[in-house]
Amino acid sequence: MTETTVIPLVTTTTTPPADQGKLFTQEQVNDIVRDRLEREKVKLSEEMNSLKVKAGETEEIKKVLDAYRKNVAAMLTERKKGITPAVAKLLEKLDPLEQLTWLAENTDQTSKPLPIIPKPEHTAPGTDEQLAAKARANNYSI
Repeated sequence: MTETTVIPLVTTTTTPPADQGKLFTQEQVNDIVRDRLEREKVKLSEEMNSLKVKAGETEEIKKVLDAYRKNVAAMLTERKKGITPAVAKLLEKLDPLEQLTWLAENTDQTSKPLPIIPKPEHTAPGTDEQLAAKARANNYSI
């Protein structure tokens, strides 16, 4: 007779390891996400309020800055009245505050100098001698 061998059928089942953690239901996941979104919404709302306050402060600062700029421009216009055109042209390369600073530090150098009268290249002969003789006659010295 023939012998038949029976091989037992082996079935394996996988069980999740104990350290895998807790599983959540869809309702629990929805609640977690909803809570997280609410916290983020509150956080963003607080940041927006903070930015609005800062924007208001920025507008106030801009107004004050504009007033200062106008005052500096007026002061600069007044200070530039007595300077030479050459100095004025050089000063234009500086910002207004630097211009005022330079003008304040160099007030003695900013006034218009007396015009230089050029000496004539040709004088009539004897002119210098005639003036010298006249001065000696009147007891003046040259």
